Amino acid sequence: MLVLVWVALCCFFLVTVQGACPSKCNRHGTCGSDNTCTCYPGYTGYDCNSRACPKGAPWVDFATAQDSVRSVAQECSNRGRCNRSNGRCECDTGFAGTSCERLQVCRTNCNGHGKCMSMRAMAATKNDYNLFYSATYDTPRDADRIYGCVCDFGYSGADCSLRRCPYGDDPISANQVDEVQAVSCLCNGCAGTFTLSFRGETTRPLDGSVDTAATLKTALDELLTIRGVSVALNGGTTLCDSDGVSALVTFTYEHGDVPALVVTPSLSGGTSSLAVQADGTRAAYGPTPPLTVRGTKEWLECSGRGACNTLLGLCSCAAGFGPSDGLGGPGNVLDCGYYSSSGLTTCAGISGSVTRCYNHGRCLGAPFYRCLCDDGFGGYDCSQPQCPTGRAWVEEASTDNIAHTSVVPCSNAGLCNSAGTCRCLPGFEGAACNRMSCPTSNGAICNNRGTCRTLRELAALTPTATFTAAGFVYGSDPNALSTWDADMAQGCYCDKIPLGRGKSVRYSGYSCSKIPCPSGDDPWTINQVDEVQAVTCSADGGVFTLSFRGETTLPISFSASPAAVTSALERLLTITSVAVSFSSGDSVCSSAGNVMTVTFYSPAGDLPLLSIYSATLTHSTASVTTNILQITQGTKEDTVCNNRGRCDEDTGNCICSLNHASSNALGDFGAFGDCGAVDAFMTHGEL
Repeated sequence: MLVLVWVALCCFFLVTVQGACPSKCNRHGTCGSDNTCTCYPGYTGYDCNSRACPKGAPWVDFATAQDSVRSVAQECSNRGRCNRSNGRCECDTGFAGTSCERLQVCRTNCNGHGKCMSMRAMAATKNDYNLFYSATYDTPRDADRIYGCVCDFGYSGADCSLRRCPYGDDPISANQVDEVQAVSCLCNGCAGTFTLSFRGETTRPLDGSVDTAATLKTALDELLTIRGVSVALNGGTTLCDSDGVSALVTFTYEHGDVPALVVTPSLSGGTSSLAVQADGTRAAYGPTPPLTVRGTKEWLECSGRGACNTLLGLCSCAAGFGPSDGLGGPGNVLDCGYYSSSGLTTCAGISGSVTRCYNHGRCLGAPFYRCLCDDGFGGYDCSQPQCPTGRAWVEEASTDNIAHTSVVPCSNAGLCNSAGTCRCLPGFEGAACNRMSCPTSNGAICNNRGTCRTLRELAALTPTATFTAAGFVYGSDPNALSTWDADMAQGCYCDKIPLGRGKSVRYSGYSCSKIPCPSGDDPWTINQVDEVQAVTCSADGGVFTLSFRGETTLPISFSASPAAVTSALERLLTITSVAVSFSSGDSVCSSAGNVMTVTFYSPAGDLPLLSIYSATLTHSTASVTTNILQITQGTKEDTVCNNRGRCDEDTGNCICSLNHASSNALGDFGAFGDCGAVDAFMTHGEL
């Protein structure tokens, strides 16, 4: 007997010791009184042995309320995989940042022909080439989350891979004038320099007390964005003097309504004034300050008389048109700005045919013979199919904190080819590149375990506590900029797994790559109770059904026994084990009303109420009545692998810690696949 007692004490001691926190929380957490690890920041898992990854506002998620999907931060912002060994996010193509919080519309470093800039930075930059506004963009959620290419002069396209063709004045038009601007400078007893900028390029410093009209012309002509200007001084011989000088700059080769020069002074001492006048305002200085002139010549790609090859940046000119000198005469600039014939009599079209504008537009006739193209076609001769358009993924803010309002070809996330088809950048799809691609694995969308849904669709499918769809709406106001991506951002909606594990099981993870493991009560926590619900039924005929977490039983007879109701409930994928008893008799319903008590063993925890469909019940002497109440709120856990093992998310199997094994969902040994059974002899467990 003494030996038996000693063995029992040893077993008790062993179980008690092994019941301490697994692996002592790997020194990455603290062990609580219930032998549960509370991990330090940066660590996760039942034993704190896994690294947690940074979290960010998710690109795609279920809704938390009407028009709200980003109130709960997610690891890797739901667009990357967490490497549990080092706590670093491995972002999907097109996403970057420590938590994959940035959408990089700019790919391949803008092909070395541009800068990758945030929408905040775009709004704050004005270069009069491809950024035309000065605005603030700091309150929208994507101010520092969406990045796009701002191409260098001479390049274009979402990735700056396209070449810009020469622009020029239509040589057929006449009676037009060049742009004239005034750079007005007064410097009385001051010293220093100033610079001028035009379309993103800036001159070398100019000394107003010494530099002349010739110096200013040379400095401006050196800019890549200016082909040539003429300069005349009004009121002096240098750019600045004590009573003021206005330098009149005529843009002889940059046609159209030219953006104003931007002056940046660096003058000190004395009295100084430095400004630019344009758009018909009067120059500031000189004996008779002249008016500036707004340019009226065209500024058209290939001068409006040719087609641009964007791969080479070369114009293919219409018959009779060719290279010019930039002023309408013959030259070596391939801008189609020179007309070598006389008396233009028809619009461009199919050579040798009476068909003009390629039957995709209308010829406006004399004197200019330009094509007015139908919707869907463009080019000087209407031969070019236009690409589909969509709301811009990335663009500069036109006013403070307002963006994504433009409808542009390929949604600024793809390149338009000569066939009028968008070639989307990686990570985007749709005819207009207007949708964010869902995650893929070896070419399989959502790992072949789910379907690709928009934010609007996911909001409607948001699961509730009863596993029904919440029916939220994301994008309820089509004009609200806060939900501009409702039909553009996409994510995975994971399929169900046909396994009865006491809960509605779906694949999980942002890409549906994870197989959920069994869950249940932690065997080391105490003083907890099962959920108990009471169903009252007053009927004497017919059938009814019970539903739980989105699953519904087969029809149950009014006279069903406790065993029959138990069997019906345990056939549901969402229920593993229950106990059913009646307040009286052996029929679930009675004329006077019977009370059925349902005790939930698995699933555990505070559970949603059963629901009953009673329209098919009958009562011969009174009305049918049914009711369901919670008698006891469940307090047991429903944690993955019972908080006593690690979930292998590739297989959906629990790898139990030492001294723990698979249970029957009730705490004894069984084939449930969890870690809910405690093995006193330590013959189970792998950790």
